[in-house]
Amino acid sequence: MQMLSNSELSSNGGAGLGLIEMAKKTGNRLDYAFYPLDKEYSYYILSKTVDSGGTGSHDTGKRETFDGTSVTSLEKLMDEKNIYLIWSGHVSPEVGKEVISFAETKLSEEDIAGRQRKRVFSTLVELLDNVGNYSPGREVEEKYGKPFAMIRLVDRVYYLSTGNLILKSKVEYLKEKLDSVNRLDKEGLKEMFIKSLTDLESDSDSTGNMGLIEMVRKSGSKLEYYFDDINEEYSYYSLTVSVKENLGS
Repeated sequence: MQMLSNSELSSNGGAGLGLIEMAKKTGNRLDYAFYPLDKEYSYYILSKTVDSGGTGSHDTGKRETFDGTSVTSLEKLMDEKNIYLIWSGHVSPEVGKEVISFAETKLSEEDIAGRQRKRVFSTLVELLDNVGNYSPGREVEEKYGKPFAMIRLVDRVYYLSTGNLILKSKVEYLKEKLDSVNRLDKEGLKEMFIKSLTDLESDSDSTGNMGLIEMVRKSGSKLEYYFDDINEEYSYYSLTVSVKENLGS
């Protein structure tokens, strides 16, 4: 209230109101670090912990202060690998919406044709649905490997990737579906999609076919996939789709 009463708001900031709001809403201290880049600039990291403790990492009562080196290392790695967006964690309908919303905001910032942005967005929706279809559950994912979603932007081509755990008993069946979709041309994909719609029943698995078909149709590229063994029960399933600027390129 003092800041509102006694401070002036300007185009350079809100007189510290944003920092106060972060602390109020989370109940935690502000974790921060500054890493000098040159004589003029530093790299500024601000981190917020949302829990019931109300202390965060940058607590004067603790011996260890906040260390942001892992953040700077991740930023450098993302820059080197042309990683545009990365996210990891359990996928639920609500979480999927948040990831899609964030991706949509990022895409709107790029000088990319609207048609390509739309295809990237719709392909990402199908990829996240695919992750949810094969998820063995949060508890297993915490133990053996969490799902991830990643977008790389290289020479105006978007590479969309997802990964998630899958029961080994489902791998061969899924491989058959992936390969069957990859073998089809544009007309064949259309025919398979119509057949999947016709055969759709509440207890059928045709929706899985439809999702894979839509990925290829919307992206204009084949599905690249890998299955890595985790243990006797689970494998880790990675799927990548590329979206070029023009479907015919």
